[in-house]
Order: sequence, then C-alpha cells, then structure tokens
Amino acid sequence: MKTPNDPKRHCGFTRVEFSVLIASSFLVALLLFTAASTTRSATEAVGCENNSRKLIQAWLSYSAENTTLVSNNMDSRSWAWGAQRWSTDPDSTNTAKLQTPVFAPFVGSDTSIFRCPSDRFASPSQRARGWRSRVRSYSMNYYIGLTLFQPFVPGYRVFLKESDLILPGGTFVFADEHPDSIDDTWFRGDPSAGRDNDSNLPASFHNRGAVFSFADGHAELHRWRGTNFVRPVRFTFLSQAPTNGEDFNWLAARVSQLRP
Repeated sequence: MKTPNDPKRHCGFTRVEFSVLIASSFLVALLLFTAASTTRSATEAVGCENNSRKLIQAWLSYSAENTTLVSNNMDSRSWAWGAQRWSTDPDSTNTAKLQTPVFAPFVGSDTSIFRCPSDRFASPSQRARGWRSRVRSYSMNYYIGLTLFQPFVPGYRVFLKESDLILPGGTFVFADEHPDSIDDTWFRGDPSAGRDNDSNLPASFHNRGAVFSFADGHAELHRWRGTNFVRPVRFTFLSQAPTNGEDFNWLAARVSQLRP
C-alpha cells in the first residue's frame, strides 16, 4: 500500500486531468474573446451613429444658413468629393476630398466622421501600399439636392430644399454603404417597386445592420431581417443591389415619396 510519503507516488496531473484543464482554458479564452468582440462591435456601432449624427447636423446647419437650400451630391454644393475604389486611386485615401467648402465650416478638420469605425477594409493592392482603410463609408441619398440629373425613377420627389421634405423623419439623408457598393458620393436607392436596375447596397457592419441619418436630425441603426442585404466584402464592385424583399421595402420607403 502506498502512503502519502511514498516516493513512488507521482505528483502533477494525469492525462485526463490535463486534458480537462486545457479544454477549460480554451473555453474561458473563447468566452473572453467573444465578450471582447461583442463589446467592440457595440462600441463601433455607437461610434457610427455618432458620425452619422454629426454629418446630418452639418447638413442641417448648411441648410439653415442657406434659406433651407440643401447641399447635394455633386458640383459646387457637394457635401464631399472623390470616389472610393479598390484600386490604388489616391481619392480612396485623400482626406482633402472630404473637406469641401460646404461641410468644412460645420465639421472642421475632423475627417474621421466620414468613415464607420467598423469599416477597416482595404484591398490586397491597397494593403500592399500600407493603406489600412479607405476614408469614407457614408453616402448621401441620391434624391437629396439633385440638380444635374433627372431621378432614376420618374414620378418621385427630389428634395432641393429642406422645406421640400414632407416626411423628414422618414427620409434618410446619409447611409452607411457596403464597401463593395460605395463609389461616388451618392447612394442610389430605389423608391419604386424594383424599377431601378442599378441600386446601391447598404452596409451590414453592425450585427447585420446599417446606420442611417434622417432629415429631421436623428440617426438610427437598422438591422436587416433577411439575407439579401447581408453580403461579404469581396473587393469587387457590386453593380446591382437586390430589389425585392422586406429589407428592400423598408429602404425604398425611406428614399423618396411619389409626387402628387
């Protein structure tokens, strides 16, 4: 019989005990990683809403100083300039393109508000140049301040003045856009029953959701119910977004309204 002082008694873990310890340590690490990821995701969503809120406040401030005339997506009154691409086009990292005479008086030199904190995407060729991300994640509703072109879908309102908006709390101005969809400074949404065959795609950064800021000054995170708007980033331009389903209908209702 072996006693506690028996020199033949082995100290330490058995194989079973060691396996249990490793498995427990892995589970704890996984739980800590999941908690940290969840916290970071929530923090980034709040940051995105704050950015969108600052952009819409700048938009409203410009309108207030210009007899309700709103800034637009192009020409001398554009809220921002430059395109976002997956190539090494310098516009993708040029913050000077974000400092237009329209918004600069209201946002100053803080160009960080033009990019969602969750948007850390850069293509392989961009990363090879040391780029960590592009500079802009948000686009403006195409039907806001439209001056150079006709609406893509005839019969819908175009808002040239803040006073033109009949549903300011239900018409978005800025959208969080999918990285493969964003290019120019406008978001081409389809307010009709799928008649615009070249619509842009909103983002799904925040637990399958995107942030929108509205003409009444509020910003909100909307989570998509289906899978049509939830797509991985493939570093290639999306030529057409889905034009059907519950999520499409939610977005379409907030782009514009039919003219009487």
